Amino acid sequence: MASRLDKRKEFEAAEGQGADGSTGKDEKGKRKRVVAAGAKKKPVKKKTRVKPVERRRIVWVIFNNTQKEEDRFPFDQKKAAEERIEVLRSKSKRLYWLQAVKEAIGAPPPGAITDIYEERYVPEVEIEDEVEVDLEEEEEEEEEEEEDDDDE
Repeated sequence: MASRLDKRKEFEAAEGQGADGSTGKDEKGKRKRVVAAGAKKKPVKKKTRVKPVERRRIVWVIFNNTQKEEDRFPFDQKKAAEERIEVLRSKSKRLYWLQAVKEAIGAPPPGAITDIYEERYVPEVEIEDEVEVDLEEEEEEEEEEEEDDDDE
């Protein structure tokens, strides 16, 4: 029975020469990796990117019959929302209802007025020559032209 070291030396010698008699090195002199004839490659598992879970909260939203949002209340203030519905119904004949809506925490509610001018990029323009116009002189010139036209 051959020892483990003997088998290792035989394997290294066979690996050095290769199955077809080659030296086991590529043209650059680097060692090639020799794969046994019956060996299968292990399947490569793709790493899936895990999206961070978006935190959400539930709020009570009052809608009218045109599905326009009338008011919002935190989840723990359902009674206040129901009282608001009664006030709205007493003012008009429209239909109002309450619905629980999940919204992202930290995001502004839909339809909220945000400052759109902050998000817009406006490049700074340098004015090289400033032209000063004296409005009084222009008015005088126009009056003189009108007088000349009247004389003719």
